[in-house]
Amino acid sequence: MNADELIRGATGKGFRLENPIVEPSGTPGMSTVTFTWQGEAEQVVLLGQLGDFSDLSKTAFTRHEGDEWSLTLDLPDNLRATYRILVDPPANELLPEHWPSLQVHHDPRNPREFVFPGGTKLSVVELPDAPAQPWVNAGDSVPAGKVTAHDSGYDDRETWVYTPHGYSTDGAPYPLLVVFDGDGYVTDTVPAPTILDNLIAAGRIPPVVALFVHSGHENARRSEELSCNPGYFEEQLVGGLLPWVRSGWHVSEAPATVTGSSLGGTFAAYAALSRPDLFGAVLSQSGSFGWKNERMTGFELAADVADGPARPIRWYLEAGSLETTKSVLAESILDANRRMRDALLARGYELHYSEYSGGHDYVSWRGSLADGLIALYGADVPDEVS
Repeated sequence: MNADELIRGATGKGFRLENPIVEPSGTPGMSTVTFTWQGEAEQVVLLGQLGDFSDLSKTAFTRHEGDEWSLTLDLPDNLRATYRILVDPPANELLPEHWPSLQVHHDPRNPREFVFPGGTKLSVVELPDAPAQPWVNAGDSVPAGKVTAHDSGYDDRETWVYTPHGYSTDGAPYPLLVVFDGDGYVTDTVPAPTILDNLIAAGRIPPVVALFVHSGHENARRSEELSCNPGYFEEQLVGGLLPWVRSGWHVSEAPATVTGSSLGGTFAAYAALSRPDLFGAVLSQSGSFGWKNERMTGFELAADVADGPARPIRWYLEAGSLETTKSVLAESILDANRRMRDALLARGYELHYSEYSGGHDYVSWRGSLADGLIALYGADVPDEVS
């Protein structure tokens, strides 16, 4: 079937109503995926995890009769990723100064939508063998923990604390989980409280208390703080938030587990390598370990692992197969995570490493967060929970 037949459907009078159109490719493990768009334009481009901001021609649509457009790609059957559609880009390479004027749309024919922190609506392509995400939806019979918002008094941002169902100050203190980019992890973007509820109820992890730190997606503060910033680490986290949560909740003095995605994953690794007495396990989702300018010092962490003493830290690292974009300032996230993996293994660290079929994308992280929690906490589940 050619592209015109695909996009016109059985009647020959207009688009198929649902995007993307998925067909077997003839290659084992792959599908042929066709994206469609309708509208007057000079150029239409697919943006997101399947695109390349430095070369838009790689995902440019082909025009058909009647201002109909299509793009066909062969993609892995286990792919899950988000995308948007760009109409009439100002140049073949997108630069920061271009973004305010772009005509970017979610796909109106795709009912699978995903909302990024801050409210941006994205479309989702999810192929037949994409891994299940069984822990992200609230179960009818699963008792829910409690999430409370607080002003910690150490900065001007909102902070959230999760306590599990049945939380009590009697008995043994709870393990502590610290989550950066908490504003993305206490919402439906990555519904971490629901994930924790489900994992605890299923006996896959012990009951934990979680501290969600707002990292500020909406402003420059996030990149300033999470790029291995020693001032923020010592003053706000070690000197402020950590003693605050330990004084207010029944949590263990044992080293906490720390997690985050992208820069949050980098900072999680930095926190543990800097103070393994406070942070004993790292769950890094697509950590940005490859930056090479003065402010973004994540690239030094692998060298620190290779050259420094082995610390008592357990690790879960993951990166996406589509995270291959490189620049003058950074190696690809996939390459950087492989380099970090190799450094950790060479030093004998306990490491769980995973590469998922997708990109730098919350739609993947929301499912794999549970995998990391199980890997790091599973061995510590007490008999009465399991």
